[in-house]
Amino acid sequence: MGLIRFSIDNPLITNLLLGIVLVLGVLSWYAMPQEMFPVVELDMVRVSTVFEGASPEEVERQITLPLEEEFDGLSDIDVMTSTSSEGLSVVTIKLKAGSNVDDFIRDAESALDQVTDLPDEAETPELMRLETRFPVISMSLYGEVEPGYLYDVAERVKRRVLEVPGVAAVGVAGDRDWELWIEVDPYRLAASQVALTQVVRAVRQNLRDLPGGSLKAREGDIMLRGKGAVPDAKGVSNIVVRSNPQGGQLRLGELAQIHLRLEEAVTLGRFNGKPSVNLTVTKTADASTIEVSRLIRELSAQLAAELPPTIQVGLFSDLDLTEKYGADHIGLYRTEFPFLARTEFPSEEEQLDLYKKMVRGAGQGSVTIRTLDVGGDKFLSYLDYPKENNPSLGWRSIRVSLEIDDVFRTQVRAVLKASAFGKVKILFPMITSVEEVKRISSILEEEERLLDHQGILFDRGMPKGIMVEVPGTVRILDRLLRYVDFVSIGTNDLIQYTLAVDRSNQKVAALYNPLHPAVISTVFEAVSICKKMNKEVSICGEATSLPPCAYLFLGMEVDRLSMTSGSIPTIKQMIRSVNLADAKESLKNVLRMETAGEVRKSLQGVMPPIPIFWSIPPEFI
Repeated sequence: MGLIRFSIDNPLITNLLLGIVLVLGVLSWYAMPQEMFPVVELDMVRVSTVFEGASPEEVERQITLPLEEEFDGLSDIDVMTSTSSEGLSVVTIKLKAGSNVDDFIRDAESALDQVTDLPDEAETPELMRLETRFPVISMSLYGEVEPGYLYDVAERVKRRVLEVPGVAAVGVAGDRDWELWIEVDPYRLAASQVALTQVVRAVRQNLRDLPGGSLKAREGDIMLRGKGAVPDAKGVSNIVVRSNPQGGQLRLGELAQIHLRLEEAVTLGRFNGKPSVNLTVTKTADASTIEVSRLIRELSAQLAAELPPTIQVGLFSDLDLTEKYGADHIGLYRTEFPFLARTEFPSEEEQLDLYKKMVRGAGQGSVTIRTLDVGGDKFLSYLDYPKENNPSLGWRSIRVSLEIDDVFRTQVRAVLKASAFGKVKILFPMITSVEEVKRISSILEEEERLLDHQGILFDRGMPKGIMVEVPGTVRILDRLLRYVDFVSIGTNDLIQYTLAVDRSNQKVAALYNPLHPAVISTVFEAVSICKKMNKEVSICGEATSLPPCAYLFLGMEVDRLSMTSGSIPTIKQMIRSVNLADAKESLKNVLRMETAGEVRKSLQGVMPPIPIFWSIPPEFI
């Protein structure tokens, strides 16, 4: 009562205090860090040991195995994995749930102190707790140019990105380093009476960075591959292999061919159907996600003006734009991008943290999470792919996931757990048979039972859907819909397969046309089947960003359109200006037409004016 009486008796002081509180509140609001992707500490530790110049076999025998044996008795270890590569041993330990990581690190340090038989040349093992940062935004440099030139440009761009305030690191996928190759001629060795070990010793003594043990024999030649060597073929050719008391010298160039070439591809990047190098940007712990995203977009605009016209700049996975441009939902989250930015499969905990923050960031909107979609033109550096004449028709998308069952189940569990934090849908790419859907459903049910048994919360009614990207899928869609809750029609691949046009092939790229009557009819057939069976249907892909296509999709009465963030204002404005009855009548006329030209011409007279928020290809207006 005293506070109330004081407020009544002293209105001026009360209002002044309320004003001060209001000002302080506003200042505090602006001072709050805008955080979406913090550094996350994992229940995992890593032991790294450098053994310069040693072959993978030597590293495994002298470093990795002794360390694993020493750690083997520690009780908190759930899974222990190791990698022995040229000059480096890495032992990764995942702890059991509920383990005290700090206590384990102390025990591990004591165990390392007991290891006394490591080689003298090896550095002291480095023990650290793993942490991860998730990408803020990704940039792609793409174009039909010489690979070496594209990689050089990407390296310069990477240095500029690292200079941006708030950027912690830049992951690169799709690039290839230069390598120095020494192809030793065995016949010259024999004629000169020189042993291969002499060549190896001479090269290792003169090129300190050369990893040992990387000898290759191919078609009778013995190759010594020196990665990390100074790129000076002429200087290497002058290395002295043998000399005599009279001053005579036998040089490496007399025994071998020495040249520079790009290393074998570890990751292959493509963007908009063209070869690319993809840069994934992560931020420092105290930086603002929104601010870093803004600065990278500004840099992208500068690069677009500075780089030659043969190299273009694209941005993707920019979550800050979702709210900026008024998206109601995250219609398609492509989970392969975090996979592509790594050198190993992300753990369940890492995926869960990423999906959880995505779901929380969407607020009341839903998030459709598509499972791993690699192969075709997106390759993981750490996954062994078969050699295929036509990867687009080969081992890709859901076929990969169903074959690497453990990786697929890990992702499914992470998505299920994330569903406890908001509205989540799970989407499976490039489905072509009922058998695939049944197997997916079986795996999903098994993982749900496992989580239920463990007492872990998840959305028991989480909708599951399939992508329609193949014409054959449309033919059996009525049967597939018995097992799923919704459908997403992926226009990029559907157009490619319907018209037998490879978008990345410049010779036929002009034939790739989303207004082709066959494409419109196929999409309409798929939508009609979904409507008949009361299943939600959405459309995604580049076609949804084109106003004429979006106009026809509206006439089909699709439930949702999923598109790039920058296209949302234009398409939203157009939809608000459309009379649904007019759009349905236009669609009815278009379905009788014979050519894409006819379709385009007919729409020009009936569509509302298009607000030019961004550049639309004139052939699609």
